[in-house]
Amino acid sequence: MDEDEEYVQRFMPEELLKNRIWLLNDMEVWERGKWQYISKTHLWNFNLHYFEFGIALAVKYKQTLESKYYEKLKEMYCDWHNTCFNSFQGDAWHPYTISLRLKNVLIIYELLEDEKDDWFNEVYKDITVQYEFLKCNLEKNLMGNHFFENLVTLCICATFLNDEKYKNIFFRNLLKQIDEQILDDGMHFERSFMYHNLILEDLIRLYKISSIEVREVLKNKIKLMLECIMEFEKENRIPAFNDSASNVSKKKSQLISAANSVVDIRILGKNQLPKGGFYKLEKYLMTVFVDAGDFSPRYISGHGHCDMLSFELFYDQAPIFVNAGTYQYQSEYRHYFRSTMAHNTLKAKGVEQSEIWGEHRTGRTAKIVRKKIDENSIKAEMTDYKGNKLKRFISVNNNGVVIKDKATVPFVSYWHIHPDNVVSQKSKSEIEITSVHGLKILLIANSGIFVDVSNENKYSEEFGICLNLPTFASDSEEVSIQIV
Repeated sequence: MDEDEEYVQRFMPEELLKNRIWLLNDMEVWERGKWQYISKTHLWNFNLHYFEFGIALAVKYKQTLESKYYEKLKEMYCDWHNTCFNSFQGDAWHPYTISLRLKNVLIIYELLEDEKDDWFNEVYKDITVQYEFLKCNLEKNLMGNHFFENLVTLCICATFLNDEKYKNIFFRNLLKQIDEQILDDGMHFERSFMYHNLILEDLIRLYKISSIEVREVLKNKIKLMLECIMEFEKENRIPAFNDSASNVSKKKSQLISAANSVVDIRILGKNQLPKGGFYKLEKYLMTVFVDAGDFSPRYISGHGHCDMLSFELFYDQAPIFVNAGTYQYQSEYRHYFRSTMAHNTLKAKGVEQSEIWGEHRTGRTAKIVRKKIDENSIKAEMTDYKGNKLKRFISVNNNGVVIKDKATVPFVSYWHIHPDNVVSQKSKSEIEITSVHGLKILLIANSGIFVDVSNENKYSEEFGICLNLPTFASDSEEVSIQIV
């Protein structure tokens, strides 16, 4: 999956040759001796220190044998070493960046197995020193996907460095985290399809270096995790529930191909993830994805959104109704993208579903009280963080979708229409949508009105890209989505 051309082009190797680094759809001109750019976000600088772009240069060299790719890779890595290695501080030495960088450097090391020259002796020493540092600086304060990545990297490095004493300890600790973080239905417990895919990729890599006993555990988890994405992810888009962007993790086809290359498993798609809380309703060419699960784990809820009871709708593979996405972690829009308004759901007027305190902080959270799932419908009830009760019933039929909302207090619901569609409000209670395929869809408030709030809403399918998002607020207790 590291040599997949689409993945390689994400980092624009030809641009790297010109010292132009593209990360998360944002470019910076690289200067020697400079590995921190104050004009960029914290996440962008973290990605810079992951050194994942180096994989693209290594792949291009392996494919073409053109020395320019090898020399640029060598130049950039050696400059990182000379600038950052002895500092033992800053983003370069954050345990999470070390965890991802070590994995990426080892991928480069393997890709260039037959081409190493003297500078790789320095790379080997760097790996050893960072491995020892990471052993003493695990992110037990955060846990979740951060601690998971720490342990995965320690397992890989211990294998690479033949550190048998610690290898067994790391694998034992990792198995405990696998048991905690991978739910019974296969969904990662932070309930983000983006982080789900990143963890799945880790397990696929670990399988190759694991003992027979560990492989049995990994095989089962890989199968379950793949089955989660089989029915819920499009090839070029992952569901926009919680923190999720389509330009970070590997794509569905890349993960399936990689898994099949190392382990023989039969994957069955499934429409219900009861532990993760995600459900899929289908009727002819129409697909509806619903979030009817609880918030992220209480002790690591920073990637959670106020998206309970929200949905996304596709027709003939084209997105019609979508949640807003994520955009950036450090941005003036961060609170918006985590808010209830950014999702196709409802809330008590003036009250968020959950308390969003900051960039990755959450206070009291909403909870699912009960739910009933049938083949063509979902009925669920939740309480927001103040105890207000809200109910939603979603039913698909031959003509479209009917959504019924109720609450113990006045409420408002939000309806986000993908920017690729043409939108026209015909009346206070009717909106006409024309899809990219020319399909006509009517959004009808059967007991209320729609108010255009598009100027307050944004859409981000990938980190770094922000578009205007046609959005309507409604007080209607029943809304129909009719295929004309």
